[in-house]
Amino acid sequence: MIEQRGLVDGLYDIVQKYADKKAIVTETLSVTYEELYRLSHKYMEYIIEYREKKCVVCVISPRSISLCACVLGIVQAGGSYMLYEPEDLNEVTLRNIAVINPDLVITDQIDLQIGECTVKMQDIESRQYKMMSVRKRKQNDLLYLVNTSGTSTESKTVLVKDKNLLCYLKGYIQAIGVNDSDIVLQQSPVYYDGFAEELFSMLLTGGTVVLAETIKLKNPYIIIRLISEYGITILPSTPLVIEEINRIGQKMSLRAIVSSGDILRKTQIAQLLTWCNVYNMYGLTETTVCATYHKCTAVDEENVPIGRAINGYSLILLDEDGNDAGEMQQGEIYIGGKGVSDGYFSERDNEGKIVTINKKKYFRTGDYAWKDKNGEFHYVGRKDRQIKIRGNRVDLGCIENVVRRVDGIENVASLYYTSKKLMCLF
Repeated sequence: MIEQRGLVDGLYDIVQKYADKKAIVTETLSVTYEELYRLSHKYMEYIIEYREKKCVVCVISPRSISLCACVLGIVQAGGSYMLYEPEDLNEVTLRNIAVINPDLVITDQIDLQIGECTVKMQDIESRQYKMMSVRKRKQNDLLYLVNTSGTSTESKTVLVKDKNLLCYLKGYIQAIGVNDSDIVLQQSPVYYDGFAEELFSMLLTGGTVVLAETIKLKNPYIIIRLISEYGITILPSTPLVIEEINRIGQKMSLRAIVSSGDILRKTQIAQLLTWCNVYNMYGLTETTVCATYHKCTAVDEENVPIGRAINGYSLILLDEDGNDAGEMQQGEIYIGGKGVSDGYFSERDNEGKIVTINKKKYFRTGDYAWKDKNGEFHYVGRKDRQIKIRGNRVDLGCIENVVRRVDGIENVASLYYTSKKLMCLF
């Protein structure tokens, strides 16, 4: 039903069914589905009045109910969004914003002005609610823009459409078994597409989203306190955080832990597997969050498989000659399906990435894997110099360039040991 109803109609259905249920909870505030919907309409109405056409909106705000309402308002206005928290603003992110040149910037920061079209959240929320009609969205409408490497390095901007996220959400909800009794701790940085997964997977099923300050989400002990306090049932996170929770060894309300963003090892989840379902997922920003899943077991290898394609996606492995790599043979991962985006904001970045194989569109990932006899994929690594640090894509060349700026250093070379998570600079 999610793909058929779409984001706008799907949200309306849930609001009608769960009007008085808590939709979003913070440590100081909460809103019901009806309250969230009304607040989102204030943003929608402002955007529709401000721009007759569908527009790109950059939102700069900490994790908050207002941020979520603003995102929903943009969607209902027929627009698309890109998100940052105030502390994310730096030379790289400001350059990204300038390149995209959004039609409107919405922020809670009183003194922040970007271009000529910056408006404050406080001003929008103080407006009268007019009960305007939402704008109909189409499957091919642009939904959000997201950068592949977060905020720390030069990156490419991916264009994600409604059909891409809807495809992913359908497969994710089915794989994890998301339902209206679930409560998720929103952990992904707002500038990543994981934010869309955590927000919309709950709001389109009648679940609840719990928001916490970003700084608190870096501390496993605080995460455990939040899980206990709010009865969290789904925790999406990275292997490093999950490993710390596993080490602490405390049983909690969780029914599902979802790992992504880096290689997951069985020793990182050994204790968790005795009382909780753990899922290992794999994908790229270009293919909308994740494309595979594996429900972990005690008999998994130390490097946990990335599993098989979720509903709506397909994976193939090709060798260097472009032929099927075959069972148990290593090959490059190509991802197909409706979740695959149309690529990057800059057309030149698409060269060689979006390919057609047997009349179907695939994204060439640059990642290598092999497939076992059960049809499960096992991740091997990359062919370029990209690595993952806490789920963030980082190019070793970018690190070397930063080190070269240090006085007294003429040149530098870097090596990364995946098995030990150790980087050496020479």
